[in-house]
Amino acid sequence: MRNDNNSYLTYLSYGIQLAAGVGLALWFGSWIDKKITTKIPLCTWVLPLVVLVFMLVKIVREFSKKEK
Repeated sequence: MRNDNNSYLTYLSYGIQLAAGVGLALWFGSWIDKKITTKIPLCTWVLPLVVLVFMLVKIVREFSKKEK
């Protein structure tokens, strides 16, 4: 039973990290776009995508380590 709880907490923590990282990247990208006054919200699009890619790579590496 304890092992099941740990796996749920692991999945929950990765979900929270992913949501928080993308949320902060959206906020920071929006802030940068307002400061440099761009017509196209480039930072608002690029920063969350970069964070999303890095977080997904991190998650895949973590879970592939656990399976071995």
